[in-house]
Amino acid sequence: MRTYNIWFDAEEKGKPIEKIVYNFDSSDIYKFSDNLNQAVISVWNKKLEENPKMTNEPLFNLRYVNNHDLTEVLVGQTCFRDYLVAREFLDGKQSASEYNLVQSDLDFLEGEIIAASTFPIVTLEDKFVMGIKGQRVSTGAGKLSFPGAGYSNIEKDTIKDEQGKLYAIPPGVVFGREINEEMSIIPNPNEITALGIIGDTYKGSNRGMGLLAIVGTDISVSELKARKEIAEDAWEHEGPYWLIPKDAEIISALIESEKEHGNKPLDEKIAKEIDGIGETRLTSMTGKASIALFFLGRNLFGNDWYNKELSKHESHIKLEDV
Repeated sequence: MRTYNIWFDAEEKGKPIEKIVYNFDSSDIYKFSDNLNQAVISVWNKKLEENPKMTNEPLFNLRYVNNHDLTEVLVGQTCFRDYLVAREFLDGKQSASEYNLVQSDLDFLEGEIIAASTFPIVTLEDKFVMGIKGQRVSTGAGKLSFPGAGYSNIEKDTIKDEQGKLYAIPPGVVFGREINEEMSIIPNPNEITALGIIGDTYKGSNRGMGLLAIVGTDISVSELKARKEIAEDAWEHEGPYWLIPKDAEIISALIESEKEHGNKPLDEKIAKEIDGIGETRLTSMTGKASIALFFLGRNLFGNDWYNKELSKHESHIKLEDV
């Protein structure tokens, strides 16, 4: 069963991105017990030996979402080290007993560390963009996802006032930076529509929070393909982008194929409609990409389509309001 936490749902039509405000509290930071702290350091050092290029960046940590007309997202501090190691223990990739951790330690990691990220669905003309994540990314390598996503980095995503207090910059600006770095596109903030704040919490998922939004662009398909070649972080997705028609049948087919974790081929007729798919008839998706298709479809085709799709997949997908 794939379980997703829903901190905020913008419903069918979505919400303008300027209605989402991050409130950063720099004093909000958890504290590990001595034993858990030592375990985190040990596992991180082990992971650094495997991938010396990893860096321990300071990240926003989701604390609370206050959903009114203006949706306030309260965030504190975490870091990539703690976030990565928490996933390692929670997914069983590291043995808790080996580090003398008890259930309360695992509960702490699961409840306290929720790294925040932006998660865009970039659209152009009558299509939306997906791609296969590269082999060098820290999570989801080789899986289908939406390009332009990124963790919210405290150093990049805050500004300091004259008294030295840090404030989070608007999420629309963060979307713009991340999309530009990976796709060489600078989106218009007026074309960004928030769909929700969603987290994947099941084993093997990112175990983080994503601010999901549709990002409209006015560039052509040919221009997008050219820009991929010059984008700073184009390596995060390998091969050509998949340019997928905004078609109910095609989105349903993608959702259905993921139900089998990449083992059910896309119908040849549908595969031919996807520009860039090449010989890859289907691939497994990241957790957030899979659920994002439901929210995209609801925005395009309405609540009836959305509820029908959810009912078809209720045996393996569960949404929980936070």
